[in-house]
Amino acid sequence: MIQMGWKVPFTFEQGRDTLSNFGGLGIVGQILAGLPFGKRLRDSQVEGVEQPDISHQDVATAMMGLIAMKMPTYEDIEAVRDDEMFAMALGLEAVPSAPTLRQRIDAAAASEATSGWTKAFHESSDHL
Repeated sequence: MIQMGWKVPFTFEQGRDTLSNFGGLGIVGQILAGLPFGKRLRDSQVEGVEQPDISHQDVATAMMGLIAMKMPTYEDIEAVRDDEMFAMALGLEAVPSAPTLRQRIDAAAASEATSGWTKAFHESSDHL
């Protein structure tokens, strides 16, 4: 145990827990889980992706998780795809690959009239 002589006392102890840099992501996941966009995205129709292996909700939530971690590019998902904490913190059933993330978000934007993603996000922002 190390005691530091700072004004705010900190105690550092060695433990068996695995540390992760996704600490705040659990809060983000809880906020997103409480918003109505998830059901809207699950029910949405994205042109060219009629029966996705990874849900629209998981794709959008994974991207929002990346943005919350200051990892705003599609390729950034590869750094967290195999990390169980990322998926668990955001409540993801599956973590998409970079190509899936890019293609799905692009397809949703291209078929906005039928996908309704923007409307789902706007309605959810009213709940924040």
